[in-house]
Amino acid sequence: MVFFLNDLINLYSIITKDCNINQFNKYIMYFYADTLKNNIYLNNKLNIIEIDITAAFPTICYMLYGRNHWFSKLIQQKENKFEKNKFIAITLTHNKSPDLIYKLTDLNIWSKIIILGYCYSIYNDIHIIELQKDGVLFIYKNLNNKFTYEQSTFLNTLSNFNFKFTKNKIYNYFRINKTSYIIYDDDNIFIKGQYKNLPKRILDIIIDLVINNKIYDQKYLENIKQLYSNFYFNILINAGLYNEIKYNYIFYNNKVISFNTSKLQILKTIYDSKNIINPIGYLSYIIYPILYLLRVSNI
Repeated sequence: MVFFLNDLINLYSIITKDCNINQFNKYIMYFYADTLKNNIYLNNKLNIIEIDITAAFPTICYMLYGRNHWFSKLIQQKENKFEKNKFIAITLTHNKSPDLIYKLTDLNIWSKIIILGYCYSIYNDIHIIELQKDGVLFIYKNLNNKFTYEQSTFLNTLSNFNFKFTKNKIYNYFRINKTSYIIYDDDNIFIKGQYKNLPKRILDIIIDLVINNKIYDQKYLENIKQLYSNFYFNILINAGLYNEIKYNYIFYNNKVISFNTSKLQILKTIYDSKNIINPIGYLSYIIYPILYLLRVSNI
């Protein structure tokens, strides 16, 4: 088994030789926009796709240990993905068994090997936008229709170990202030990162800008500017309209944008809003960057 795994690593190294983040012990998580220290926007004029390994950690454990190993059998007894991953993480973190030779960090490395090796075999001219453990989001030129020996061997090996992949086409992608906004073909928005638990009003505004194309609707934009002004915020505070404050400003994890920073701060009680919430920050760190990138893309 060790010899075989080394062979798979060698194949990976050849297949991903043009990938700038293929090192084993680096870039378990990678965001292209963050390396640029800039916001980016990609639209459906490009081939953008997101690919994840289905049941990544359980399948990797079956590959490393075999399905008849006691650890693999215990994994298979768990009812769902969450329970399987939880069991794997706890067991490998507190592992004292001499025959569990792999750690949780090893699974992360193998996850990267599997996902990048797969993508660099199937697609041509890849540019990685995001890498997060068992998934990768990237731009590509076209599908590969002529596989090298290394690519064919790598893909056949994954098939033998029953690796499966989930693929989603991306129509719009933003990366702003360590937050990714991903719009799929069914107009659903998935948000991950710093601002993943957006207030309902902000989410509605993003949908209007990105999907309903209100980027030049001056009346609508002026209304947003007023909603996120100090003047309007003080009206809500003085009138005790806390439901409106929650709807406009408070993230679902009970955090808010505070003064002088884009980082979120916990709001202990809604009555602390006046001294903590910075309404203009929602324009500066979320709404205006999205609006700017959408307008630039239309030029």
